[in-house]
Amino acid sequence: MRMGIFRRIFVATFLIVALGAAPAMAAEMLTLPKAIEMALEKNRNLVATQLDADAAKWSQYQSVSGYLPKVYFNTSVTRIDQDTLDQLEEYDEVQRQFAEIQGRDPDDIDETAIEDTYSSSIRVVQPIFNGGKEIVAIKAATHEKRRQQLAYEDTLASTKNTVSQAFYEAQKAASLEQTAKEALALSKETLRTTNARFE
Repeated sequence: MRMGIFRRIFVATFLIVALGAAPAMAAEMLTLPKAIEMALEKNRNLVATQLDADAAKWSQYQSVSGYLPKVYFNTSVTRIDQDTLDQLEEYDEVQRQFAEIQGRDPDDIDETAIEDTYSSSIRVVQPIFNGGKEIVAIKAATHEKRRQQLAYEDTLASTKNTVSQAFYEAQKAASLEQTAKEALALSKETLRTTNARFE
């Protein structure tokens, strides 16, 4: 009867030690700073809040750019097709001949047959009054940026807190393992002593 009780105690103690060994071994190989670093790298919520914070920052930049003047630059090149160019050259030739008939210098005639024409323009647009729409947009974007930054910091702190708790739970499991080992050694000694009494 007593042997069955001691065997049960021995098996229960062995199971406690075996189940406690895995977290304890992980806690021995992993330091708290390394655990936090790994958790921060793998946390999808943290990555998502960081992306939201970055998007809010760019949204603020965009709203500030809406307040600034906008500059537009345009360049165009026009090339006349060969048939039209031939017709214009014929017209220029007629104009030169007509100038000679009138007694003018044919070289003074402006050519109309220009193959390429270029034009460039710069336009600056600055709204004079828009009811404060840009100022309100800047303030809203600034508040959103701050809100997203706080959400990121909250997720960061929460992740660090969760990892720290898990790390210390693993340390606790390691301590429990040590206690279980000592209890096992004591149980073995008690079992040996009890067996010696019955022999």
